[in-house]
Amino acid sequence: MYNITKLSLQYIHSHVQEISAVIEHLPSGKAPGIDGIDNLLIKTIHKCFNNIFPTLFNKCLHLSCFPDSLKIGNIILFQKGGEDQRLASSYRPISLLPTIGKELEKFMTHRLTYHLESTNSLNYRQHGFREGKSVDTAINELLRNIKTARRDGKHVLVLSIDITGAFDNLQHRAILKTLDASACPTNINRLFHSLLQNRKVTLLTPQGRATKEQKQGCPQGSCSGPALWNLVANEILNQV
Repeated sequence: MYNITKLSLQYIHSHVQEISAVIEHLPSGKAPGIDGIDNLLIKTIHKCFNNIFPTLFNKCLHLSCFPDSLKIGNIILFQKGGEDQRLASSYRPISLLPTIGKELEKFMTHRLTYHLESTNSLNYRQHGFREGKSVDTAINELLRNIKTARRDGKHVLVLSIDITGAFDNLQHRAILKTLDASACPTNINRLFHSLLQNRKVTLLTPQGRATKEQKQGCPQGSCSGPALWNLVANEILNQV
């Protein structure tokens, strides 16, 4: 990934190298969003005209505007194996987002993550969705705490919680509140505000296409979901 310097973060413009690093890592064979533009087409366009997407992203940053057409999620339902097909809970919804919108969102998320990590804003106990951390580092920390407590003659209580539909139920107002408090670069902050406004999902039904506004949660397939979840969860970890 392109190395963001403090200077580039301060002036907040995207660079050709930065956008190229994002586009070059686009996986092949992924289904496109509702606009029908797939990753191969994006790569081909960028290879021939490498200023198009940096210019577009910089204009979005300048206007603090995430275009509505780039944040429409096309919902595809996959039935869970062995589940009753008559029940809504038996299906897993996948949101196919426009590729250009996903790349803009990935660019924003990269900038947000850089800010949070470079300023040590995330609680050290947050091991999920962070570079250099994983379930293994979380377990190792737990084992160290247990060993230390046993050595000191103390008892240890482990409380395990599974948050059902964490990304689906993430409240937009909580995201925006923590973003505002994070001292995130202003244009990135405003662009995330724009991303969460007027976001829609659409589903093809026997009666035609149904479209609804998405007022909470992050769509499955949204690359900013993990970073935004960490941002909101960070407030909880800081209180523990």
